[in-house]
Amino acid sequence: MIDMPTIKITLYQETQRKTRGQRAFDVFLVVLILGNVLAVILESVNSLQMQYGSAFRLFESVSVYLFSVELILRYWVTEKQFWRRPCTAMDILAILPFYLGFFINVDLRLLRLFRLIRVFRISPYFRSLSLLASVLKQEYRPMFSALSVILILMLLAGSGIYLLEREGQPETFGDIPSAL
Repeated sequence: MIDMPTIKITLYQETQRKTRGQRAFDVFLVVLILGNVLAVILESVNSLQMQYGSAFRLFESVSVYLFSVELILRYWVTEKQFWRRPCTAMDILAILPFYLGFFINVDLRLLRLFRLIRVFRISPYFRSLSLLASVLKQEYRPMFSALSVILILMLLAGSGIYLLEREGQPETFGDIPSAL
């Protein structure tokens, strides 16, 4: 007979140690995350999307399934501590577009870009990314101000290019979003 509390305790203890199995699982997750980022990038190339679209969708389905199982197991094992971890929100945002596709009948290409959020899941495995997360947390106000200025400058530059080039190159600069 399966003793669920014992399995839960064993899984929790396994996540707290750096055993060979845990390190192998960590490497597997990092490779899967990087594979997903690469798939999002390659999927944006129309010729590759036309040729390998079904393979991209299969890879996404398998990945979301594995990420979902890992997320559910992490919740089951840690319960209340689960919601305190910052990566929990990123994990949910990364898999949410896939599940929304079952309920919302719209073009989810933009939402699929949220899959890129998965790249932030590798930060615990790399010290430099943990440092970056710490800096972002401490300096988000100045960075948000700089980002706002950059976006305003991009909007002005794109509008200027549109005004100057729309007649000469209407296929490239026919509207402001294209000019951006």
